[in-house]
Amino acid sequence: MKAIPLFTCRSQNRSKMRFYPVHFWKKHKFLPPPTLENGAKWLAVATAEEAEELRDAGFICPVLVLGALDEEDCALCVARGISVSVSNAEQLRWMHQAAKRENTTAKAHLKIDTGFHRLGAVPEQLPSLLEAFSHYPNVKMEGMFTHFAAADAADDAFVDTQVLRFQQAEQMVQQAGFTPIVHISNSAATLRRPELRRDMVRAGIILYGYMPSEEMPEKVDLWPAMSWKSMVLDIHTIEPGETVGYGRTYTAHEQRRVATLPMGYADGYRRALSNKGQGLVCGQRAPVLGRICMDHF
Repeated sequence: MKAIPLFTCRSQNRSKMRFYPVHFWKKHKFLPPPTLENGAKWLAVATAEEAEELRDAGFICPVLVLGALDEEDCALCVARGISVSVSNAEQLRWMHQAAKRENTTAKAHLKIDTGFHRLGAVPEQLPSLLEAFSHYPNVKMEGMFTHFAAADAADDAFVDTQVLRFQQAEQMVQQAGFTPIVHISNSAATLRRPELRRDMVRAGIILYGYMPSEEMPEKVDLWPAMSWKSMVLDIHTIEPGETVGYGRTYTAHEQRRVATLPMGYADGYRRALSNKGQGLVCGQRAPVLGRICMDHF
């Protein structure tokens, strides 16, 4: 089951900024409505396919694809009014061509690599990218952003380094005549560095109800946002010395009652939980016995 990271957006009509949590689970399409109803303005996804699912489901709110896209995906996003993360001039050209075909304006969010080194334009590329934006008037620089590598660490030194690099890039963007919305905070930065929240924040793991890492010096009262429920297919008794599942990785040391559940790694229940995971059966905690199968354990 793949989670889709989303934006939270701050209110502009209050002197005190208010942040709205949003989340969408790919296989649970009932989640966006209540979050949008509670004030969220944007949704963000990893792929063009996920963005298209939102549009097909009737969501007309702004949607941003954070992942890297090829020419076909860029064209899809432009046609469906979906914003795109941009890191190079080639993506801009694809968006320009699609916007001309669709007789519309494409929306780009310029990503700056300030030290995460996954996606984004490095500072040396920025002058040529800004020149490319100026050559493609039907591609609007709707936003610009970066991503923090260590905002969950007690030592803020590298966060400050990334902030400085981003501010330098932002100054170049403004001097070139662009005024994009800015979003740089992930979950950890949202909690620890309120001064960095800017126009929007990108809350991810905290929307699941988990802290970004155990290194976080601040503690927040979060609750897990998901439970996984199944049913018991069968209950049988095994004797001492008998084993369970592939590889016979569990051996009973006493007589035990064993329940079988109709889910496995094909459903997203990680095989790494073999002989380690736990569940609740009628309110009683029960261990996972044996190796997680494709469809059962």
